Amino acid sequence: MRLSQTIKREVNKAVITGLMTLVKHGSDRNLILLTHIVEKFVREENKPQIRSIREHIKKGHPFKDYIKRILRNTNKQYRNQIVFNLILRNFLENQEKRHKVREEGSYAPFTVLISPTMRCNLRCKGCYAGEYTTEDDL
Repeated sequence: MRLSQTIKREVNKAVITGLMTLVKHGSDRNLILLTHIVEKFVREENKPQIRSIREHIKKGHPFKDYIKRILRNTNKQYRNQIVFNLILRNFLENQEKRHKVREEGSYAPFTVLISPTMRCNLRCKGCYAGEYTTEDDL
């Protein structure tokens, strides 16, 4: 990694850490503010995703409670690393890689989720995870 890239990454990491301090209590207002700030830094093609997240927060989607629980109950260092990986790496740094893959006719997912139990209690519309039983079978 070049020096300029390293400096940019560290500045972005410091900004994200500061933003996490702002939203650590997870009020709706602060979460919405965070989406406005993040939207200013992402490519035009990713802005609809950020707006969608903001609308979900405004409408009280279960996703909002999940975000709040992560912000409230997760170790600070771990929480910051999750946000660093999801926001900085996915939205800012890896956009060029995803764009290149798209030009080659493929699709690079935003993130890959691993669910050892394939269960979730959020019951989001269209999600596969809510269709499984809640019995222990591992």
